[in-house]
Parts: sequence; C-alpha cells; structure tokens
Amino acid sequence: MLVEILDTYGKIAVESLKQDVEKVSATHKTSASIHYEVKKEGTAQSLLIYGRKFFKALETGRGPRKNNEYQQYDVSMYEYMQARGIGADLPEKKRKQLARFLAWKINKEGDKTFKTGGRQVYSDNLNRIVQELIAAVKKDTIGMYIAEIRSAAKAV
Repeated sequence: MLVEILDTYGKIAVESLKQDVEKVSATHKTSASIHYEVKKEGTAQSLLIYGRKFFKALETGRGPRKNNEYQQYDVSMYEYMQARGIGADLPEKKRKQLARFLAWKINKEGDKTFKTGGRQVYSDNLNRIVQELIAAVKKDTIGMYIAEIRSAAKAV
C-alpha cells in the first residue's frame, strides 16, 4: 500500500511543480525535466523527485559565478532571450553579443532574483504536499498496525 501512496503523491508533486514552474519558465526545459521515481530497496521505500540542474535557482536566483570554467551560460541566455522576445529587433550577431554581455554581467553580479533575495515559486506547494504525504503514510501505517493487532487478538 505504501508504494501506491508514494506513486500517487509523486504524480501530484510533479503536476504541482510543473504548474508552479510554468509561470516563470521561458523555454519550458525546466518544467519538462520534472519527474519522479518510487524506489524500493529491501524494506525501505522512497519517493524521489528530479529536476534539471540548478532547479533551485528558480527561487534563489543565480548568484555570481564562483569559478572561471566556461559553462555556456551565454548560450542559455540566448535561448531565454529568444523565448522572451528580447532583442528581437536586433540582427542575429548583435543579439548574440547582447546575450554574451548579459551572461557576463550576471556571472559578475548575479541576476535580479538573486539581488532581491529570491522569490517563492514552488516551495510552499512542495512543503504542503510533503506534509500531506507524511499524514497519508502515518494513516496507512497506523491502519496496518491496527489490522495486525486485531488479527493477533483473534488468533488468541
């Protein structure tokens, strides 16, 4: 029964996260990356929810870069600009230059969300779902123990 509960809440969590993320997603890659898995190892069962790298940055923003490794942020910035229509009136070369400049500036200072201290995108809903899942698991576990106690009492 626990696996079914985890599976049900996995579906609920993924759908809720996708709805929350869609509101701030330009390219929809982040919302498309959200999925879950119910793992069973021995007697332990767990629900894992996955999203693309830097998923948390939706809420915290992107801070200044901490290393000198090229991470193709200008390419991602260019995709974002295309999705949002930023620089659409510019020639292709100028738009790519603008993407490189914006990436450089964000790498140096952090983005607007980071500078303002973050925002709430999905945490409240995710916390609510986790609390509901905990309550459902408790209810199922208590029901299972009560059934075992009753069955043991009948056997005596």
